[in-house]
Amino acid sequence: MKNIRYIAIVISLIVLVAHLGCMSTKVASPGAISGTVTDVSGNSLSGVTVSTTEAETVSDVYGKWMLKSLKPQITEVMAKHEKYQSQSLKIEVVSGQTIDNVNFILAADGELNTIFVNSLSSTKVKISFNSKYASKGYIEYGTGGILDVKTPEESIAKYSHEFEISNLVPASTYRYRCVIVDEYGRTVKSEIRTFTTNYTARPNPPANLKVNKMANSSAVQLTWDGNTDTDFLGYNVYRSSSNRGPFTKINSSTVPQSSFGDSGLEPGTKYYYKVTKLSGGGDESTFSSVDSILMPGYLTKNTAWTEAESPYVLTGDLTIAPNSSLVINQGVTVQVADYDLWDNDVEIGKDLIEISVYGTLMIQGTSAAPVSIISNAPILERGAWNGIIFKQNADLSASIVKGLHLHNAINGLLGEAGGPIVRDSGFYNCLENGIKYVSGNSNIMVRNVSAENCAVGIEIAGYSAGRVQIFDSVIKNCFDGIVCKNNITAEVENNKIYRTVNTGISVANTNTASKVRLNTIGWGASGVGILCGGKDEVRRNTVHSNICIEALETCSGIFRSNLLLADKKKNSVGFLYNASKPYSSVAVTEPMTIEYNAIWDAATAVKKYANAFDGSALVGYSNDFYFTDMLVGPGLQGGNPFTPAADMNFIYVPAVGSVLFGSGYDYDTIGAENVPN
Repeated sequence: MKNIRYIAIVISLIVLVAHLGCMSTKVASPGAISGTVTDVSGNSLSGVTVSTTEAETVSDVYGKWMLKSLKPQITEVMAKHEKYQSQSLKIEVVSGQTIDNVNFILAADGELNTIFVNSLSSTKVKISFNSKYASKGYIEYGTGGILDVKTPEESIAKYSHEFEISNLVPASTYRYRCVIVDEYGRTVKSEIRTFTTNYTARPNPPANLKVNKMANSSAVQLTWDGNTDTDFLGYNVYRSSSNRGPFTKINSSTVPQSSFGDSGLEPGTKYYYKVTKLSGGGDESTFSSVDSILMPGYLTKNTAWTEAESPYVLTGDLTIAPNSSLVINQGVTVQVADYDLWDNDVEIGKDLIEISVYGTLMIQGTSAAPVSIISNAPILERGAWNGIIFKQNADLSASIVKGLHLHNAINGLLGEAGGPIVRDSGFYNCLENGIKYVSGNSNIMVRNVSAENCAVGIEIAGYSAGRVQIFDSVIKNCFDGIVCKNNITAEVENNKIYRTVNTGISVANTNTASKVRLNTIGWGASGVGILCGGKDEVRRNTVHSNICIEALETCSGIFRSNLLLADKKKNSVGFLYNASKPYSSVAVTEPMTIEYNAIWDAATAVKKYANAFDGSALVGYSNDFYFTDMLVGPGLQGGNPFTPAADMNFIYVPAVGSVLFGSGYDYDTIGAENVPN
C-alpha cells in the first residue's frame, strides 16, 4: 500500500513540473550585421555611414562596419557618403547570430549621372545616362539577386549613353546598374536601381487583311495594316479551308512585319485567313476580319464546293485535270472576275477566265437552290468570261450539269468533243452560245433548259453516234434558238422558242428517225421558224414567223400536222423551198413528204407554199387542212395572233372544240398543243 502511495506522489510531481515548463516563454536574443564598404574599384571606404532604423555606425579605415543589438526581422540597411552615390540593401536579422559579408560598393558621385528610364513597356525599356569622362558604357540587369545579364559594350567612347533592352517579362521588377569603362580601363558602376515592366494589355487585332495570289504560282501573299503600338512583338497567321474553322496557325515563328506568304496551296480549294497581333508579353489579340481566296490553277484532287462556303470568287482560270473531279453542290454561287488577275502573259486585251474540264465536273443544283455562276465585272456585259469548256477526253459519262444558272459568258457550256447531260438549267446573256456541243459520239440529253439573250440558245452538232435529245426547253430573245445539225439521230421536242431573229429551230440530221415535234415558235419571232436541211421528221409543231418552215435543197424530211401561222399583212410564207430550182418530187432523189399541215392567214397559194428560186407556188404537198372560217382560224385561246401582234404572253393553245383536233396525219391534232376537253 505504501508503494502505491509513493508511485502516485512521483507521478503528480512529474505532471506539475511539465505544466510549469509549458507556462515558461523563451525570449528572442538580438542579432548583428557586419560587412565592408568599397568604391567600384574595390578600394576600402572609411567614414561611410551605415544605418538601419534601430542603429547606426561608421566604416573604419578598412571599410569595415558592424551594427549590433538588432531586432530579428527583415530590415533595410543604408550606406551613405557625401562623395558617393547611396546604396541600400534588405537583410534578414537572425536571432543570436551575426550576418557577415553584407558589402556595399559605392559609385563616386558625378562620374555616372542623369540616369533615366525611358519608353518603358511590358517587354522593352530604354535606359540613358551621362558620364563625366568619355567612356564605353553598358548595362547590367536581372530579376534575381545577381545581375546576370548585360548589354553589349559600346564600341566607341562617348559622354551620353542609351541602351534599349528587349524581351523582358511583363509585370516584373528588374535590378540594374549602369557601367562605364574609361580610357584608363577604370570601371565605374552606378548604384543598383530598379524598374518594373508594365502589365501587358491585349492588343487590338490587325486591320484591312487582304489575300492575293502570287502570279504563276500556288502561293498567296497576305498584307494588313502595320503596327502602331509601342507594346508589340509580332503577328500570328491562321488558315482554314472552312469559314467555320478550325483555323490553324501556319507561321513557325512570330511574323515581325505586316505581310506573309503562304505557298503549296491546292487549286480549286478556298482558303480562309485570319491574323492576330502579339503584345510584347505574348498576349494575343482577337482575330482580324477574315479574308479568303479560291485558288485558281490546275486542280488535281477531288474537290467539292458547298453552299456553306459560298460564294467562290474565281480570279483566274481553273482546270480540272484528268482523273480529278469538282462537285459544285446546290446553293453555291461562283463569282467570276472580269479577267485573269494572275496571268502575266502579255496579250492584247483582257485574258478572260474559263473553267476547263479534262476530268469530271458535277454541278448539282436544284430548283430551290440552284448553282449560280455570275460575272462580277464592274461593267456587266455579254462575254465577260469564257464559260465552262469540256475538253477532249473529258469524263462526260461521270459529268452532269443540273440546276445551273450561268450568266454573261462567251459560251455557257462548250463541249469540244461532246458534253455532259444538262437539265433544269439556265443560260443568260451569253455572247455566242448558251450551250454548244460538237463532235460527240454518245447519247446526250438537254432537258428543261432556259436560254435568254444569247446569239444561239442551244447548238448540238456533229454527233457521229448516239442520240441527241433536246426536250422541254425555253429559248428567248436569241438570234438563233436551237441548232441541231449533222447528227446521226436527233430529237427536238416540246420546246418553246420566243422572239428569235434568224431561226427558231435549225435541223439537218442524217437519220430518218430524227424528230422535230411539239415545238412552239412565235411570240414575235422573225426570220425562219424551222429550217430543215436533212432527213428529220417535222411533225405537230406550231410556228408563227415570217417564214414558218424553210426546206433546203438537201432536205428530204417529212412535214406533217404542223400549224403554220403566216401573217398575210407581212407577206409571211407558210412553207418555203429554198433551192437552185423549184421543187419537184419527181426530180429529186429523195423527195420530201408534205401533208396534213394547216396554214392560217396566208391568202394565196404562193404564200402558203412557195419556191424561193422563182417565187412560184410549190407543188407536191397533200391533204392540207383548210379553215372554213378564216377569221377564227384554228380558234386559239389567245385569239388572233396577227392583230395585234402576239406578245410574250400570247396563248397558242387551242380553245375547247378547236377544229385542229384529229385533223392531222393519222388523226393527229394539228399543232404543238393539244385541244383541251
